[in-house]
Amino acid sequence: AASLEAAVTEAVGGVESRYGVPISVVVVGDMRPGPGELALVAALAEACQNAVRHGAPPVSVYVEVRPRAVEAFIKDNGAGATACATPSWGECAARGETLQFVLSPAEPKSP
Repeated sequence: AASLEAAVTEAVGGVESRYGVPISVVVVGDMRPGPGELALVAALAEACQNAVRHGAPPVSVYVEVRPRAVEAFIKDNGAGATACATPSWGECAARGETLQFVLSPAEPKSP
């Protein structure tokens, strides 16, 4: 995808088509996605699938591109999820009914 917004919209649209559950999507800011951002989109799509399969509507996605991070939130009216860690590209944390992903650039290594 040429933009993060397009990649998110396409991934979430695939989940909507597969499960027949509408998902509200808001993307603030945009960028050309690299490998880390595409991994975030894949995790976001998986979280959306879990929300429509195990949660309760409405399901919504909010993605914000910040200068030093990309944040993505998935919210549904389900009972919630357990916290998880994905140290290879960022972190995610379940907070009640909202799942949050944060992708930050790697810190430069000292010589």
